[in-house]
Amino acid sequence: MNITCIICSDLILPTSDIYTTPCGHIFHYACLIQWLERAQSCPQCRRKTTEKSVHRVYLNVNNAEDDTDPATLQYKIDGLQFQLTLKDKDVQNYSAKYQKAKGQLLALRTEVQELESKARTHDSIVNALKDQITYFKEKAKEKEKLSEAYMKLKNTVKKYESVERAISGTREAVTEMIKNESDIESLALLAATLKKTLIDVEERKLNAEHRIKQMQTELTKYKRDNASLRSQVQELRNNEERRALEDKEENATKKVNSPDKSLIFQSVDDTSIDSPSVVIKHVEDILKSTSPYLSLKSSGFNLDMVSSSKLRSNVNQKSIFKKPLAAMPQRPKADDLVYNGLGGHSREEVFPRPSMVSLKRRRCEPSSTLVKSRRLAPNKK
Repeated sequence: MNITCIICSDLILPTSDIYTTPCGHIFHYACLIQWLERAQSCPQCRRKTTEKSVHRVYLNVNNAEDDTDPATLQYKIDGLQFQLTLKDKDVQNYSAKYQKAKGQLLALRTEVQELESKARTHDSIVNALKDQITYFKEKAKEKEKLSEAYMKLKNTVKKYESVERAISGTREAVTEMIKNESDIESLALLAATLKKTLIDVEERKLNAEHRIKQMQTELTKYKRDNASLRSQVQELRNNEERRALEDKEENATKKVNSPDKSLIFQSVDDTSIDSPSVVIKHVEDILKSTSPYLSLKSSGFNLDMVSSSKLRSNVNQKSIFKKPLAAMPQRPKADDLVYNGLGGHSREEVFPRPSMVSLKRRRCEPSSTLVKSRRLAPNKK
């Protein structure tokens, strides 16, 4: 006998808790109680029913019943199909989970590869950092050595500064420094430096004395040369003044005896020459000059000849106030060259000597000559 509960659609077995309503319909107790909690009526005929009005039913079932009952078999088939459906759903769910897990596995493998690559990169970075740490440790050791060397050099510099102060300072300062100094090494260095400085100063003193002696010798030589040159200049000055006076006298005599009387009234300014004293002063300035470009001693020409030639060119100008020149001895030809010992040559210097021939002066009446010349001279505007 196949009895089903219309609430849950399951078979009502003899071992189940079976209850009936006042209208006679039977249900599972659990299903009926849940139904009555929602509605106070029969689930099948909708008759009013309460929990107090239901009664339990006890069924007696024959144990020799055939198991091949179609309803039972159908019930079992339905149950198995339902379980199979549930299993299929579970398989689908597990397949989806498997695919998802497979995707996650691939992603995790990719991530693992990336992490392994990062780990290798980090390992290389760690190795590089270790190398840098080793390098910096070596640099730190070098820095410590340099710091020690710097401190030593600093102490040495302080010592040399004290030595320099001792060298450049006064005697009182050096004495005070020696009293305050307690380091034996610094005192030894100071003493050695002062001794060396003293030796150097003595050597410089000897060299300076030697140079002073040399300069005094040269000064004596220069003074002697200067005195000689001054005597020559004075002699030149006397000779040139005498020549100028003789030229003026000679020109005046020639113009007085000239047939052209208008020459007498030529202006004194027009016939004047450069004063011999000016030329001689120029020669003295050249001789006294300290310029390295006017080295007269190593010159290849005679300054006296140059100055005398300039004076002669100026003396040749005619003037009525000049005296006639005395007959000068003819100089020898300077074709023969003389080597001066400095890689060049110069002509032999021949100092001019005036002759002692006396000249007769003509007497003339300047008053009558001037009156005649004023009459004959043309009027100047």
